[in-house]
Amino acid sequence: MPFDKEDLARLPADKVNVGKATEPPPPPPAELTMDTGQRGFDDGVPINWWTGVTIWPDGSYRFWGHFHDSGGVGYDVSSALVVVDSNGVGYSFSRSGHVEGTADDLFGPDRDFDWDERGHRPELAAAYAAIAGTGPRWECRANADANLGALVSNVVALIETAGTVVKTVIAVVG
Repeated sequence: MPFDKEDLARLPADKVNVGKATEPPPPPPAELTMDTGQRGFDDGVPINWWTGVTIWPDGSYRFWGHFHDSGGVGYDVSSALVVVDSNGVGYSFSRSGHVEGTADDLFGPDRDFDWDERGHRPELAAAYAAIAGTGPRWECRANADANLGALVSNVVALIETAGTVVKTVIAVVG
């Protein structure tokens, strides 16, 4: 026989839980993809680029990117993408290389620098729910003729400026 209002009124207050049942949080997504889309530099450097990373619950990842030089001179290029979990741990993915301009090789410069890396890190598997739970929070930057270590530090500083405390950074790639 179900309880009615009079039955509930007779129970001690500390034994009554009136309200809606809470639903468990939804499971994390099957994969997390962070992708910059095609970008360029605002300072006149004739390079287009993109970078992306996908992370799976088992700790597998795919890190890819591209730079293309459409100008006359070559550049050393680098890209850094940092994903931060809800515990303030950052996971960095970075790559550097070189693109040539017309003056570097008049008979066919190597204008593109591409990468597509796959791997597995137990740290990503252990933190997958914490990464997914943040939305995830991430930032990516690229430079031409830049220092890769300084670029990762700059990306972390940008994330912190947005109000996220980054306690430590684990270099996954780069």
